[in-house]
Amino acid sequence: SIKCFLSVANIPVIEWNKIVEGASVFLSLNYLLALERSWQPGYRFIYVIVFKKEKPIAVLYFQAIDLSTIKIGSVVQAEPYGKFLKLVSDKITHALIHNSKENNKWILVNGNMCASGMYGIHIRSEEELQLSKIYTAILEHASQQLPGQVSVSIVKDFLFENDFLKQELDNDKFIRFVMDPVMILEIHNEWKNFDDYLQSLSSKYRLRATTSLDKLEQFQLQELGIQEIAKYKSELDVLYQAVISKSPVRLINPDINYIYQLKEQLGDQFKLKCWFKDGNPVAFYTTLLSHTETEAHHIGIDYHLNKHYSLYQNILYHLIGEAISNKTKRLNLGRTALEMKSNIGATPENHAAYLKLNNKILNNLVKPFLPSQPPSNWVQRDPFRKS
Repeated sequence: SIKCFLSVANIPVIEWNKIVEGASVFLSLNYLLALERSWQPGYRFIYVIVFKKEKPIAVLYFQAIDLSTIKIGSVVQAEPYGKFLKLVSDKITHALIHNSKENNKWILVNGNMCASGMYGIHIRSEEELQLSKIYTAILEHASQQLPGQVSVSIVKDFLFENDFLKQELDNDKFIRFVMDPVMILEIHNEWKNFDDYLQSLSSKYRLRATTSLDKLEQFQLQELGIQEIAKYKSELDVLYQAVISKSPVRLINPDINYIYQLKEQLGDQFKLKCWFKDGNPVAFYTTLLSHTETEAHHIGIDYHLNKHYSLYQNILYHLIGEAISNKTKRLNLGRTALEMKSNIGATPENHAAYLKLNNKILNNLVKPFLPSQPPSNWVQRDPFRKS
């Protein structure tokens, strides 16, 4: 049986936690409550529990975006891809949004648009085949919770080696495409502190790191509690929006209230550290502690100061220090800035996703423009000393 819930408050806690115990923090009820409380009008959340003989075997998480109320401007910021692709993108956007105020149209996402990783499904591994057989029924059940029509369905993110829904989604005319990889830094057992990490680098990359770190010697780095986040809310939001505005795909537009809610709901499991210059915030980073992984979450940067003070590079180095202090096995650095993250030792973890437009003509139109291979316009670096 399939049961849907439209609020965290309505989820049966015991059944949900039976499945997500030991899973990512992104499926914890505290995290989902923070997301729910921070969101703006036009978004809905659908939580699904799948039962087999009255025992829970899987949970699924959906985000729904109402195109009649969200000013997304363009589904894809297509300028880097040339005039023709921008023309196609504009036509798709027009088709999705046109007259939507008279007839609600939704984008339904199985997954989390605020995080890079497979956070839309958690299932007992022995039940994957069973779930794949009923997945389209689950999608339909979730769609029925929305007033109006689902124009676009997205299923994100699948590790290449764990794409257990491929056959089912292919049969249902979903288009598989390759997303930018998630950059992962494996934390070595011998790294007891950040200096151990520095000593593991070759002289070239160690010098690069120390030079960047020295640039912020006159800045003050502080961990902010919930009261400090509230105090500097407007300044932090300016830094936050500067980073979000550079995203090539923006189906969501969170603000600093998301960060505030994460701190309120997750406490010490969520941390925000901020650099101050002359008493003003100039950059911050956030981390989520999730069992064996430290998740580098959202950041904010004053780009006017970034080049001179290497703010982004400093964020990356301090994230490594956080992961080592947390004694986690991995640091998840998310997408973007692939080569820069490889310079600190991160390696790519490839993911795929699926998309389906309910308009068959548009569905066929977008297929040639969705990438089928990981991006190749960057160079993987290896900064570590050779034994």
